[in-house]
Parts: sequence; C-alpha cells; structure tokens
Amino acid sequence: MTASPNNLKDLLAASRNSAVHTDHRTLRLLTALWAGITMINFVVWAMVCTISLSWDSPWWLWTFIPGAAVLGALWWNAKREDQR
Repeated sequence: MTASPNNLKDLLAASRNSAVHTDHRTLRLLTALWAGITMINFVVWAMVCTISLSWDSPWWLWTFIPGAAVLGALWWNAKREDQR
C-alpha cells in the first residue's frame, strides 16, 4: 500500500486531533505549584544564609531552572496548539 498525499494529510490531521491537549488550567496549577516550591526553597536558603552569616551557594536554583524550562516548553506548546 502506498501513501498518497491525501492519506498523509488524513493521518496528520488524525494525529493532531488525538494528541494530548494541555489544558490551561492544568498549566496554571503546575506553574503555581512550581512557584510555591521555588519560593519555599528560596526562603529557606535566605534563612540559612542569614542565620549562619555566610553565603551559601544558591541551591534553590536546582528547582527553579529545570522547572522553568519544563513549564516554558509546556506553555509554548500549548500556545502553538491554540494557534492551530
């Protein structure tokens, strides 16, 4: 069986329709959760630095940067899906 252009278009349309659509409410919830966890880490880090009177490496970045990258990609993908 050969793939004609019409069959390819039908397959691509079906794959787009069956793709997982990311709900904006879910993204807002994930963003709020990530921001809350990052803020807690930042506050604890700031307290450790203040109480010990020394500069500790900013370990809160270990949750901030990967979370921001993943959420940024999810939001970008959701915006692309909305434009289709």
